[in-house]
Amino acid sequence: MDPAIPRYTVTAIALHWLTAALIITLVGLGWYLGALPPRSSQKPFLLGLHESLGILAAALIAARITWRAVHAPPPLPDALPRWERTAARFAHMLLYFCIIVMPLTGYVSVNFTRGPVSFFGLDLPVWAAPDRPLQKLFEDIHVATSNVLVALVALHAAAALKYWLYDRNGVFQRMLPGCRAAARP
Repeated sequence: MDPAIPRYTVTAIALHWLTAALIITLVGLGWYLGALPPRSSQKPFLLGLHESLGILAAALIAARITWRAVHAPPPLPDALPRWERTAARFAHMLLYFCIIVMPLTGYVSVNFTRGPVSFFGLDLPVWAAPDRPLQKLFEDIHVATSNVLVALVALHAAAALKYWLYDRNGVFQRMLPGCRAAARP
């Protein structure tokens, strides 16, 4: 491996890909739920699954943020233009903002509605009385944030593919399990 292009730690890589897989699953499940008829027989089970995976995602995100706070990410290669460094920093801040806001607003939304949030069949305590306007506000923020997140993930993936296929600078491989981050000579 080119020592000039340091990799993320194994823990950071695992947290990144587990979080990504869980969030992609949750967004897809959320979109599917939104397309179901209101009285669909699938809805209760899928809502419970969405809630459970959302809580799991929140815990994973908390672990990821804690890890990131203690372990600085490897620096980007010096050859990367300043605007790309700035764009990458800004995009990562927005990604973190969205992955924090999404589970929080989903959890709060459910607490202002029909009853307890379920975590794989275990009902968590309800801390709010039903309030349809507040429930709708937090649900709207939850959905809007998921749409922003999808756009950011697409941008993030496009930038990663650019680094891998066009620039060939090793940036993409820094986050791939088992890959070497060798840059083009």
